[in-house]
Amino acid sequence: MLLGILSAAYNSTRRLEALRIHGSKFIDMDIKRCDMQQFDTVRALRWTGRTLELLDQRRLPHEQVYLACASAQAVSVAIRDMVVRGAPAIGVAAAYGVVLAAQHMSDVAAVRLEIQKLAESRPTAVNLFWALQRMGKVMDAGGDAARLEHEAVAI
Repeated sequence: MLLGILSAAYNSTRRLEALRIHGSKFIDMDIKRCDMQQFDTVRALRWTGRTLELLDQRRLPHEQVYLACASAQAVSVAIRDMVVRGAPAIGVAAAYGVVLAAQHMSDVAAVRLEIQKLAESRPTAVNLFWALQRMGKVMDAGGDAARLEHEAVAI
């Protein structure tokens, strides 16, 4: 059975380089990961540079529908309405919401107001607040929309 599994792994898209077996225990196994790009076709979030496309989690598993958010307000509503779920995805969505606010507003106070609205969209989401604080620090350092976008990508 073990030989069959190893043979299947070797013949698939993975490469086994160094494999030593002692009884039924693996001592040293180095598996090169396959190129996941060919399998990674569904993303919870997609950034176009001007809009944030969110996979509508409410419609899964029967439909794969993306909601395009072109403003921080739209992102806030999507977070509040459970379009985006999962702590990491909520934080990333909020970060891109800040980018959208900065792209549409030149007034820093107006962007800060949008950050507050994003924070209120899911008041118990720890990752949401973490991401918004991180984006706030970039703004405090004089970050413009391009720098905020760079930070959102990093998050």
